[in-house]
Amino acid sequence: MQRSNDDWFVIFTPVSLGELQSIHIWHDNYGTNPDWYCQQIIVTEVRSNKVWVFEVEQWFSIRVSTRNIEHTIYISNSKINWKKETRKNFEMGIRENHLWASVFIR
Repeated sequence: MQRSNDDWFVIFTPVSLGELQSIHIWHDNYGTNPDWYCQQIIVTEVRSNKVWVFEVEQWFSIRVSTRNIEHTIYISNSKINWKKETRKNFEMGIRENHLWASVFIR
């Protein structure tokens, strides 16, 4: 994982995920600059076409005020914040489609 990147993982399971309520994520605090920020995790089950959105918005660090390298995140049932979603999609579009802009945004 690298700063300002979108990371994608594909995990194959022999059975359905069922109904997700929460996820537990952590890291090992390894490296010269191990702190990282997670904005959002989206889980998609291809078999059933179910999507779960987890709004993380957490630092994973022992130096930041949360002082935690692991968090349990519960599913986001709140309504969509259109202003936030629009800004995020705009930034993603610029970052992915304009080479020079991506250098300055990252």
